[in-house]
Amino acid sequence: MTKYEYLQKIAADRDYNYNCYEVDCERFATNLIKGFMNYLGCHANVLRLAPYRDYDKNTSYSFTEAIEIGEDNLKRFGLLLILGIDKIHHIKFKIGKVNGKYYLGVGEENKEFYIEDQEASNLSTVYDYIYQRFEDYYKADINANI
Repeated sequence: MTKYEYLQKIAADRDYNYNCYEVDCERFATNLIKGFMNYLGCHANVLRLAPYRDYDKNTSYSFTEAIEIGEDNLKRFGLLLILGIDKIHHIKFKIGKVNGKYYLGVGEENKEFYIEDQEASNLSTVYDYIYQRFEDYYKADINANI
């Protein structure tokens, strides 16, 4: 094998590994969202993907439109919970793999979770935390209007 062929092999292996990482992160995000819908006991129209930063609450985003890649190689996206026309709240997420574990950062405060695998039973603590962020937001909104 020539040095050029060796460099080609390294580049191809890197591309393959990165593509596997991409697919794995997408699967993790999808399982996270579906699991949270089951946790809430709601239908799909109540939760909507959105970009991490700027988004239009009236726009439905595809997975590829909502996902951004940060300089740290973590995927970023937002999740909207829609409870009415003016009752929409956005929570930010960062996902990826760090040292062989799934990494999940939630909210502005970037609460960190490290998860061994994607099983729903392993995500119950995460779902409880996400739910609490939404509940805190809506309770604060109610108190502000009283």
